[in-house]
Amino acid sequence: MRLVCGAASGMFMLAGLQNGSATPHDNDGKMANYALVRDLAGQFKEQFGSLVCAELLGLAPRPADAPACRKAPCVEMVAEAVRIFLKNTNEV
Repeated sequence: MRLVCGAASGMFMLAGLQNGSATPHDNDGKMANYALVRDLAGQFKEQFGSLVCAELLGLAPRPADAPACRKAPCVEMVAEAVRIFLKNTNEV
């Protein structure tokens, strides 16, 4: 549907699997995971200029404050999402 980038979405799912809480009333755990996802999203957006697939692929106008379009292919975005995730979860 060209909305949230699949590479970013996958990174967010990994964060939830690794750090999320399965306990309904664990608000501290949820808040910690939300903070991690916000941080991951910010780093991805800083690297590529957007979280929106259509913007990343040049199919929609990019935000005025976005970095210059690098026309990065999806494979590069997936690789960078993995690097961002591993760096932020102390897996490397």
